Amino acid sequence: SAVLYGQSALGGLLSIVTKRPEDEWLGEARLAAGSYAERRLSFDLTGPLVADEALGIRITGEIERSGTQFDFVDLDRDNLAFALAASPAPTVRAHLSAEWQARRTIGNPGLPVVG
Repeated sequence: SAVLYGQSALGGLLSIVTKRPEDEWLGEARLAAGSYAERRLSFDLTGPLVADEALGIRITGEIERSGTQFDFVDLDRDNLAFALAASPAPTVRAHLSAEWQARRTIGNPGLPVVG
């Protein structure tokens, strides 16, 4: 990794690539339930904002409410992400990404002391 990214990446490098807006309208919604009263709703909506596909949008989100294997440590998370892609010319493409997160989860206090 040092050859590609310089000497500051000695321990490795993590590259996160977010989903970009698509050229056609697509949508997806998911509902999940599981152990520890898990409830999760997520969605993904993407498509062009103008007819010639020069401007596209993608909106994703997730709401999660769940218990855990620890007492009094519940998951309470909300995410909303927004991506905008513009192509004013065939060789030019610009991207704008924004994300909002709300975490009301109490951290794990560790094991209780007995005695």
